[in-house]
Amino acid sequence: MGNEGALWADLINLASHDLGQENFKDAMESYQQGLAISRKRESKFYEVFALQGIGDTLMRQGDPRGGRQFYEKSLEVCRADKDPELLSPCLMNVAYMLEGQGDLPRAESLLQENLELSGKTERKAVMAYALVAFAGLLVKKAQFTEARAKHEQALSIHKQLGEADSIVWDRLALAILSLEEGRPAEAEAAARDATEVFRKQKSAGSLADAQTLLARALLMEGKLQGSHD
Repeated sequence: MGNEGALWADLINLASHDLGQENFKDAMESYQQGLAISRKRESKFYEVFALQGIGDTLMRQGDPRGGRQFYEKSLEVCRADKDPELLSPCLMNVAYMLEGQGDLPRAESLLQENLELSGKTERKAVMAYALVAFAGLLVKKAQFTEARAKHEQALSIHKQLGEADSIVWDRLALAILSLEEGRPAEAEAAARDATEVFRKQKSAGSLADAQTLLARALLMEGKLQGSHD
C-alpha cells in the first residue's frame, strides 16, 4: 500500500518482539529496515528510535561498545534536530545506557543537561520526570541527601498537577531512601500507603514492589510477625 509510516511501526514492533525472544538476527534486520525508512522519510524521531533499537540489540548480543556507538549516534541526531521534545528523552535514554555500563560521570552530565533543558519548558510533568531520573543516579552514587531533595521537588510538582499515581511512586522512592538512611519506620508508613493504593488499583506488579519494600522495612525494625501483614 505504500504506507511507510505503518510499515516502520510494524518493523519496530517485530524487532522488539524478536529482541525479547533473543532472536537477534531478525531483530537487527527489522531495526535496520526501520532505520532506512526513517532516513528516507527524514523523520528524526523514527531514526532515533531505530538507532537505539540497534544499540539495544548489539548490547544484548554482548557488544556494549557497539551498542554505545549507536546510542551516541542517536544523541547526535537529537542535538542536530534541536527539538527539546526529542532531545529530552534522548538524553535520558543515553544516560540510562551509560549508567548500565558504569559510566556514571557522563550519565550525570547528560541528566544534568536534561534537568536544565526541562527547566526551560512550561511543562511541569517534564520537569518532574527529569528530577526523578536525576535522583535515581544520585542514589546509585549513594548521594542520598541530594537524591531526597530531587524526589521531594518531583513530589511537590506531582501534587500541584494532581497526579495521584506519580505521587505514590514519589513516596515509594522517598521510602527507599529512608531505608538507605536507616529510618525504616518512615519507609514502613509510605510502603503501607502504597500497598493500599496498588491493591485498590489491582496493579499486581506495583503491589509486589510496595510489599517487598514493606517487608524490608519491617525486617529492619525487627517486626518479623508484621512482615505477614
